Amino acid sequence: MVESSIGHVRDLPMRASDVPAAYKGEPWAKTGVDVDNDFKPLYVVNADKKQQMANLKRL
Repeated sequence: MVESSIGHVRDLPMRASDVPAAYKGEPWAKTGVDVDNDFKPLYVVNADKKQQMANLKRL
């Protein structure tokens, strides 16, 4: 069986409220890219894709 993710499900945070609590105090949290750690991106699941992610995990 093949199930579609219906496009991109993860992206950099669009708003400050999208940043997980564990990263809110970091100086790079607004950009979503940790410039002090080899430019590691902080990906979050888009709000409109959370239901599809839950469906995919159940498969």
